[in-house]
Amino acid sequence: MDQPERAAHPLQTLNQAGLATPGGHYSHVSIANGLVFVSGQLPIDAHGTKLTDSDFDARVAQVLANVGAALSGAGSDVSKLVQVCVYIDDVAH
Repeated sequence: MDQPERAAHPLQTLNQAGLATPGGHYSHVSIANGLVFVSGQLPIDAHGTKLTDSDFDARVAQVLANVGAALSGAGSDVSKLVQVCVYIDDVAH
């Protein structure tokens, strides 16, 4: 039986300095074949403080800052985004 080809660029994972330590068994960023995948980001600051009591705008700003920091650590930035999925808990937002 033929062996599958090995990827030219193996999967890399990264937990970016300046972001809170992930709460589960995942990394902030995975890089595969030159593509950067950022895990779901929550409104949590670099010190691990959850902004659950903050207003919606502050929580959004923190999430976007987290995404930017994760991308930066992977050598990328928001200008190179291809797709973003956003989940909100209140349609009023």
